[in-house]
Amino acid sequence: MNLPVVILAGGLATRLGNLAQNIPKSLVPICGRPFIDWQIESLKESGVTDILICIGHLGEQISNHLGNGNKFGVNIEFSSDGPIKLGTGGAILAAINKLPDNFMITYGDSYLPTNFHKITNHFFEKKAKVLMAVYKNKEKTEKSNCHFEDGLIQLYSKNYLTKEMNYVDYGLSLLNKSVFDSKRVNSRFDLAELFEDLSISSNLIGYEVQERYYEVGSLRGIKNLERYLIQTGKS
Repeated sequence: MNLPVVILAGGLATRLGNLAQNIPKSLVPICGRPFIDWQIESLKESGVTDILICIGHLGEQISNHLGNGNKFGVNIEFSSDGPIKLGTGGAILAAINKLPDNFMITYGDSYLPTNFHKITNHFFEKKAKVLMAVYKNKEKTEKSNCHFEDGLIQLYSKNYLTKEMNYVDYGLSLLNKSVFDSKRVNSRFDLAELFEDLSISSNLIGYEVQERYYEVGSLRGIKNLERYLIQTGKS
């Protein structure tokens, strides 16, 4: 079953300095093309046909570049924060009426070469309301933020790191929209807060992904992605 994907693309790209001074992070050039082109093509290869992009900072540049998605063979809609910064969770809640009961979420700087079908099947097999894909932090390039054991994320947190944490958030989550029922529209909150609360209440299912992820939120991340695209013959 193919689910739509929400791309959270409203970030400020502060770590990229001059590279993203006048453009949003999603349009940073990767091997000569805007990153979001690579991202959407990868999502399409994974079977995704419907995409909702939550935009904020310089977001009109993204919508002008992508249009309705026809040139990529997908359907694209947009939802804008407007003048108030809503956070990653608030941005999704503002667009909740455009989404079906179940959907996927990824980030505007994430490139995820993995099998979405397996993850989606696991989500439905477990009858989960929320699933977070996780990756074992072998490279240790960033701090682990997940204690994943027995198919459950025992704790997810960006602020309270423990010695049991040896996984990282892969950058892909599947949700049933009912998890937002307790939240108020136009309120500011981040997904990280919601996921932490869900993990504490033992309601956050995990799925371990074997393929490493790539990101363009840092200069090192951009170099790694460009190297991958060249080595795999995509570029």
